[in-house]
Amino acid sequence: MKTHELSELWWLSFSDDEFLGAAIVEGVNFMTAVMKTHALGINPGGQVLGQPLPKAANHLIADQWKDRLLTKSDCEVFDAEMQRLMTH
Repeated sequence: MKTHELSELWWLSFSDDEFLGAAIVEGVNFMTAVMKTHALGINPGGQVLGQPLPKAANHLIADQWKDRLLTKSDCEVFDAEMQRLMTH
Protein backbone atom coordinates (compact mmCIF):
# COMPACT_ATOMS: atom_id res chain seq x y z
CA MET A 1 0.00 0.00 0.00
CA LYS A 2 1.36 3.42 -0.91
CA THR A 3 1.71 6.17 1.69
CA HIS A 4 -0.81 8.47 -0.04
CA GLU A 5 -3.39 5.65 0.22
CA LEU A 6 -2.99 5.77 4.01
CA SER A 7 -3.23 9.57 4.19
CA GLU A 8 -6.28 11.33 5.47
CA LEU A 9 -7.28 14.93 5.97
CA TRP A 10 -6.53 16.40 9.38
CA TRP A 11 -8.03 19.40 11.14
CA LEU A 12 -5.32 21.13 13.14
CA SER A 13 -5.92 24.02 15.53
CA PHE A 14 -3.13 26.27 16.82
CA SER A 15 -3.23 28.40 19.96
CA ASP A 16 -1.20 29.93 22.74
CA ASP A 17 -3.29 32.11 25.04
CA GLU A 18 -5.50 32.82 22.03
CA PHE A 19 -6.53 31.20 18.77
CA LEU A 20 -3.73 31.42 16.19
CA GLY A 21 -5.43 29.65 13.31
CA ALA A 22 -6.39 26.27 11.93
CA ALA A 23 -5.37 24.18 8.95
CA ILE A 24 -6.70 21.28 6.93
CA VAL A 25 -3.82 19.19 5.64
CA GLU A 26 -3.21 15.65 4.50
CA GLY A 27 -1.16 13.32 6.66
CA VAL A 28 -0.67 9.68 7.52
CA ASN A 29 -0.98 10.57 11.20
CA PHE A 30 -1.05 13.59 13.50
CA MET A 31 2.72 14.15 13.40
CA THR A 32 2.97 14.02 9.59
CA ALA A 33 0.08 16.47 9.37
CA VAL A 34 1.88 18.88 11.73
CA MET A 35 5.12 18.41 9.78
CA LYS A 36 3.25 19.33 6.59
CA THR A 37 2.16 22.65 8.13
CA HIS A 38 5.83 23.40 8.81
CA ALA A 39 6.81 22.43 5.25
CA LEU A 40 4.06 24.68 3.84
CA GLY A 41 5.07 27.58 6.08
CA ILE A 42 1.61 27.82 7.64
CA ASN A 43 2.35 26.69 11.21
CA PRO A 44 1.98 29.79 13.41
CA GLY A 45 3.47 28.10 16.48
CA GLY A 46 1.85 27.61 19.84
CA GLN A 47 0.13 24.43 20.93
CA VAL A 48 -1.49 22.27 18.28
CA LEU A 49 -4.46 19.95 18.61
CA GLY A 50 -5.75 17.85 15.77
CA GLN A 51 -8.05 15.13 14.63
CA PRO A 52 -8.67 13.34 11.37
CA LEU A 53 -11.69 14.58 9.46
CA PRO A 54 -14.43 12.05 8.66
CA LYS A 55 -13.54 10.24 5.43
CA ALA A 56 -17.16 10.62 4.29
CA ALA A 57 -16.72 14.40 4.29
CA ASN A 58 -13.38 14.52 2.44
CA HIS A 59 -14.94 14.82 -1.01
CA LEU A 60 -16.99 17.80 0.21
CA ILE A 61 -13.97 19.84 1.30
CA ALA A 62 -13.00 22.24 -1.48
CA ASP A 63 -9.32 22.78 -2.26
CA GLN A 64 -9.64 26.44 -1.18
CA TRP A 65 -9.73 25.26 2.45
CA LYS A 66 -6.71 22.98 2.30
CA ASP A 67 -3.02 23.66 2.89
CA ARG A 68 -3.35 27.19 4.26
CA LEU A 69 -3.70 28.86 7.62
CA LEU A 70 -7.36 29.56 8.32
CA THR A 71 -8.41 32.56 10.38
CA LYS A 72 -11.27 32.48 12.89
CA SER A 73 -13.49 34.05 10.24
CA ASP A 74 -12.41 31.42 7.69
CA CYS A 75 -13.28 28.69 10.19
CA GLU A 76 -16.75 30.12 10.73
CA VAL A 77 -17.39 30.24 6.96
CA PHE A 78 -15.97 26.72 6.53
CA ASP A 79 -18.19 25.40 9.33
CA ALA A 80 -21.31 26.97 7.81
CA GLU A 81 -20.43 25.57 4.37
CA MET A 82 -19.87 22.07 5.75
CA GLN A 83 -23.13 22.20 7.73
CA ARG A 84 -24.98 23.16 4.56
CA LEU A 85 -23.33 20.43 2.48
CA MET A 86 -23.78 17.71 5.10
CA THR A 87 -27.52 18.39 5.45
CA HIS A 88 -28.27 18.28 1.72
